[in-house]
Amino acid sequence: MEPTSRAYPMRVFVKHRAKEQIKARAYDRSGDSSQGGTASHRPLYSPFDERLFEDIATTLLSPSRPEFRHQCKSRQEAAEIEARIAAELVEIYAQIKLNQRDPLVQMLNALL
Repeated sequence: MEPTSRAYPMRVFVKHRAKEQIKARAYDRSGDSSQGGTASHRPLYSPFDERLFEDIATTLLSPSRPEFRHQCKSRQEAAEIEARIAAELVEIYAQIKLNQRDPLVQMLNALL
């Protein structure tokens, strides 16, 4: 009988991967002079907001989330699930940080 390798997606891997992706994407390079723009690199979501990240991660990486209870057939399958969830965390973080820069959002927050 062949040994069966079983694995579960791990939240710690998701958090690490997402944090590294966020830090790598921290600057807007759309104005890169190599693409015909200016050489200024405006921070998109820098500095890294650890509290916001942890709040999103706590919600998104809930132990009750079905993906974390799913026993995968291989470590590769678990890694694919981790990558997908990490990308979701990155997108949520980026959207919140971009919304925070919106003048209308800033004005409404000031009214609170």
